[in-house]
Amino acid sequence: TLPFFIVLFVGIIAGYTRKFVAVEPALNAFVYYIAMPAFLFGTIAGTSPGSGVPAGFFLVALGVTAGITVGAYALAALVPQLRRLGPAPVALAAGYGNVGYLGVPIVLALLGPAGALAAAFGQLLHNTMFMIGYPLIRSVAAPRDGAVAGRSRLLAILDAAVFRNPVTLSVAAGLIVAFARVRVTGVLGRSIAMLGQAAVPGALFAIGLTFRGAITEIRRGGIPPLGIGVVTAIKLLVLPAATVAAVWLCGASLPGLWGRTAVIMAATPVSATAFVLSQEYDGDGRFLAITIVATTVLALVTIPAFGAIPLP
Repeated sequence: TLPFFIVLFVGIIAGYTRKFVAVEPALNAFVYYIAMPAFLFGTIAGTSPGSGVPAGFFLVALGVTAGITVGAYALAALVPQLRRLGPAPVALAAGYGNVGYLGVPIVLALLGPAGALAAAFGQLLHNTMFMIGYPLIRSVAAPRDGAVAGRSRLLAILDAAVFRNPVTLSVAAGLIVAFARVRVTGVLGRSIAMLGQAAVPGALFAIGLTFRGAITEIRRGGIPPLGIGVVTAIKLLVLPAATVAAVWLCGASLPGLWGRTAVIMAATPVSATAFVLSQEYDGDGRFLAITIVATTVLALVTIPAFGAIPLP
């Protein structure tokens, strides 16, 4: 996994230069709307779905993450220093991993093309849960006179996260092609492959470019160190450890490739999208910014550590 973090740190360095700061929005758009969809479509379309997604994968990928997220919310409601940060942002940081930009590339690098379907479903389940669930929770918690606006916002989030999300649509298209046993070859196949090859380095580089803004948020202060330490420990230690335990409990019902994918996804650092959600729905994303920085640096150690744990 070291090459992934080297590319990421190159992005961090580049983020302190004027040239790359100016192109950051365009690079993010290219990765999100073109390269990553091409990458996922190409890898999934070339696989054999077989019997589909194991039931145990849904239980582990959704159940464990949801349980740890709810637990973090309850903990934040009880501990005064965490309560200052807000139970909802604490729960978001404790559960929402960078499964798209970091999880998918690492799974495919370690497991090969055979892990494409598991990686695609893992990030799809994870992102959908938080991209829909967090706005839903925050909308429900809004004052009654804002209920109509809350519902309208929720419908907009559902539309963006499911029906017009390029990642979701590319996964769906790839599955259709794979189940139909159609092979995308020739000029079209090579073009999709070329665009897809830019997804992994582009995504990692784009994450690095966001660090300068995160550091600026950190310097503004107001974040208790205890909150950063607790959330970092939950995200990088408790969540992946609980996922490993769940994979062992599932046993034969969760094949090794799917179990390994679930563990890697759980061990990823906090997603940059979590900062966007917190900034939008909480009005202050500083806490998420600093946890993104802390967990991404420490993930250099924790991802290989959990990835090396024997699984059934």
